Amino acid sequence: MKAASSQTADANRLDVLTTLVQRQLRLRTKRSMLGLVWPIASPFLLMALYVFVFRSVFRVPIPRYPDFLLCGLLPWAYLTFTLNRSITSISTDPELVRKIGPRCELLPLTEAVTGSLYFVITIAIFAVTLAARGELPVTTLPVVVLPVLATVLVVASLALAVSLIDVYNHDVRIVFSNALTVWFFLLPGVYRAAMAPSGLHFLQSVDPMNLIIGQMRDLMYLGQINHPEKLVEMVLLAAALFAGTLWMFRRLAVDLPKDV
Repeated sequence: MKAASSQTADANRLDVLTTLVQRQLRLRTKRSMLGLVWPIASPFLLMALYVFVFRSVFRVPIPRYPDFLLCGLLPWAYLTFTLNRSITSISTDPELVRKIGPRCELLPLTEAVTGSLYFVITIAIFAVTLAARGELPVTTLPVVVLPVLATVLVVASLALAVSLIDVYNHDVRIVFSNALTVWFFLLPGVYRAAMAPSGLHFLQSVDPMNLIIGQMRDLMYLGQINHPEKLVEMVLLAAALFAGTLWMFRRLAVDLPKDV
C-alpha cells in the first residue's frame, strides 16, 4: 500500500510539474516577442562580447576561443537565467504555494526544467555547428548528454536552495547577482584552469560547475573522452547533490505555506 501511495504521489507531482512548466512557457511568450528567443540568443551574444574583450583586448592565447568560451558559457547562462528567476519563485507567489501545499518544491523546479529546454536547444545548436565543421566526432556526441544532465541536476539543486533561503531572508536577493559574477570569474570560464593562481585550484576542485565545464570542454572543444572516471564522478556528485538538497528542502519546508 505504501509503495502504491508513493507512486501515486510521484505521478501527481509530475502532472503538476508539467502543468507549471506549460504555464511558465505561456507567461514568457505573453506580450513578448523575445520571451522564447532571448534565453537561446543571450549566451551567443555574451560569447561575442567575451571574445572581443579577452581575445582582441587582452589577447588570451587560446585557439578556437569562441568554441572554448561556449563550453563554459552555455551551462553558466542556464544556471544564471534559472537562479535569477527561481530565487523568488516561492516568496512572491504565496497563493500558489498554499494551493499546491507540500509540493511547493515544484515551483523552483519548474524554473529549472523550463530553463533546461533552452539549455538543450543551445547545446544542440553548438553541437551541430561543431559537427558540421568536423570538430566534434560522432563517437563523443552521445556522451555530451552526461554533462548536460549533471548541469540540470546542479542547477535544480541550487534553485531549491536559494528559493527556500529567500523565503526567510530577502537579503540574499541584494547580493545574489554580485555573488554569481564572482563565482563565474573564479571558475575557469573565460580562461584555462592552468592559468588561474594556485590558490584557486582547491576551490575549483570542489566546485561541481568546474567539473562540468571541464568535461564539456573535453567532449565538445577537444572532441575527446579524456577522463571517463571524471564523467562518472560528475554525474554521481550532481545526483547526490540533487537528492540531498531535495530531501533537505522537503524536511525544512513543512510549514512553508504558512511562512510565505
